[in-house]
Amino acid sequence: MSPSALRARFIAFTITLTVLVNTLAAASSSLAEAEALFNERRYAEAQPVFEAVLKSEPENPRVLLQLGKLATKRGDRALAVKYLAKAVAIAPDHAELQFEYGAASSLYAGSLGMSFTALGAARRGRESMQNAVELEPSNLMFRQGLLEFYAGAPTLVGGDLKQAHTQAEEIAAIDPDQGAFAHAKLYRAAGDHPAAVSALASILERNPDNYSALFQFGRGAAESGLELERGLQNLHRCLELPPPDKGASPASIWWRIGQIQSRLGHLPAAREALARAQSLAPHDARITKEIAALPPPSP
Repeated sequence: MSPSALRARFIAFTITLTVLVNTLAAASSSLAEAEALFNERRYAEAQPVFEAVLKSEPENPRVLLQLGKLATKRGDRALAVKYLAKAVAIAPDHAELQFEYGAASSLYAGSLGMSFTALGAARRGRESMQNAVELEPSNLMFRQGLLEFYAGAPTLVGGDLKQAHTQAEEIAAIDPDQGAFAHAKLYRAAGDHPAAVSALASILERNPDNYSALFQFGRGAAESGLELERGLQNLHRCLELPPPDKGASPASIWWRIGQIQSRLGHLPAAREALARAQSLAPHDARITKEIAALPPPSP
């Protein structure tokens, strides 16, 4: 090959490489922009940016992951599964992809009713969440998701209350309080109120001012009639503490106080507590029903 031909080929290669580098840089910049929009919860703005990046990088699992999450947020469960299934096929050892695909498949299965398609989606959901836990055993979110699958799914697709409690034990080995909350939730769902109250009491032994444990203990007392005095005390303590962002509202606390006072036979105190609850949540039908169920005041 002549020197001039070699020079021409080198120039062509350099131009191609430059275009490729610029394209990749632009895609990387766009992906960073899309992820920033997603993290700011500006989902409608993030969607077209992710879609544009996908056109240039159709095998990018990060892009497919975020598009799957966006589809889930819109309620488009079939599309979420499509994006995430492709992402998992590309990067099967990525724990977050496995978990999100499992969660999306489970949601999709729940939307299909009783069908073979639903059964297959639910089983894939379970298997993928199991994969996520195996890849990252210390990730509490992954274990909690798998626990909820075991607790809520039919036996036919792998639902298993014992397995749910096993996950709660694994969670407790990493975070005793979160594990106790998980056990308490499972016991409450099964109607085992003594065990639920006992699990919550273990949290309060470690941290007497744990807002969620105080409320859930009081709620358990109101629902079951167990530990009424202590439940009442815990609910009043909740009212003295600053509520966390996702903590029970004051209206919910006063409602449960009213229920306990009613169980104790303290009807004037029950009426007062329920009136406070209703003033804070006037459209809550549960509180209105509770007030209507009280016997009328003595003349």
